[in-house]
Amino acid sequence: MMQNKDLRSSLTYGLIYGHPQAFELRHATARYILDEGGEVDDDRWRDLLFKNRHLLGSLAAVVHEHYVAKLKEAIANYPNKRIVGLTGGSGAGKGEVAKIFAAADAEIICVDSIAHRVMRKGESPAFKMIVDAFGEAVLGDDGEICRRKLREIVFVNKDELKRLTSIVHPYIVEWILEAVASSEKRLVLIDAPLLIPSGLNEYCHHVLGVFAPLDMRISRICARDGLTLEDAQARLNNQMLDEELRQHVEFEIENDARLEELHEKVHKIIDVISNRFGN
Repeated sequence: MMQNKDLRSSLTYGLIYGHPQAFELRHATARYILDEGGEVDDDRWRDLLFKNRHLLGSLAAVVHEHYVAKLKEAIANYPNKRIVGLTGGSGAGKGEVAKIFAAADAEIICVDSIAHRVMRKGESPAFKMIVDAFGEAVLGDDGEICRRKLREIVFVNKDELKRLTSIVHPYIVEWILEAVASSEKRLVLIDAPLLIPSGLNEYCHHVLGVFAPLDMRISRICARDGLTLEDAQARLNNQMLDEELRQHVEFEIENDARLEELHEKVHKIIDVISNRFGN
């Protein structure tokens, strides 16, 4: 896991100070966020970001650029592994596709699970940063971040979703890199709903998109998450449109029929990827 000091350095000197359009930003923030010893003060840094949404948005864009570049560089470190990105809108059926890959002996890296761990108290600085950004209203009775409460905020507001992503993305990327590096399997699947917006697709040799009819997706979401039709529709309205998503994927999986047909479609794609890789 990335050390806090390393993360602070990358987010400040490497991102804020190194960004080509950050001249004014650098001079406006440098004295405020550095302590007497010239180190970045965490509390000052969070206070500055979460009281200035424009600054947070600028930093989020730079964080994105930085980690996309880092992920691209990391691909070369795993010449014996094939990294596949899996994405799709809520209710499309990504989970079932991931199960089929797992049965085919692929390493499954679930970004949702990693994000859950990243947001736990004591796992990373993201916990305090999220509470600072969204308030203690997102906490549950156990003192941990309640994902349901957080979803109610970010799934209906794209700006808040970007805000959350800018906080957790650096930590998620580090955990993904560690998971890929430690895996002994040649086929690695990264299951990520926000694969494209987060830039994680740049880390993958192949990208798969799962699609399903809108009415089918809404029905699945309501049954799975206990949402009303209106809430399910609101969640989908805040996600990337299928038409846009299709432009970024190499393989399209239509999950609109029987489970047996889905298995056939996925196994054909696994065979194509394996043959290209020389397995």
